[in-house]
Amino acid sequence: MADILAAYNINFGKSLKLYAVYVDNGLGSLIEEEKQKIKEFLKERKIEFTVMEDNSTKEIIEHRTKPMSPCFICTRESRQRLLTEAQKIGARKIALGHNLDDFIETLLLNIFGTGK
Repeated sequence: MADILAAYNINFGKSLKLYAVYVDNGLGSLIEEEKQKIKEFLKERKIEFTVMEDNSTKEIIEHRTKPMSPCFICTRESRQRLLTEAQKIGARKIALGHNLDDFIETLLLNIFGTGK
């Protein structure tokens, strides 16, 4: 997605300001080396990279009172933080990027974690 949006700016003479935001919720997060590689990758494409620290999602999951899936809670909290960040920087559109690994991980978590 980063390549496509960066190419769109170049090929169509656009000047869209692009931001990439990673919500680090402490649940199997990226290590610093991986974050640095992503930052360099995005910098080459003139995309600003921000890491948002989220210290509450893990606590919400551990102390949930309703029988909600941890995956649902994590997704909801991450999306809320993305919306807050978008509002803060004045973004009008949000594009969520997923890949096949994300799909497979979610499928397996749902199968083994919730039995559905």
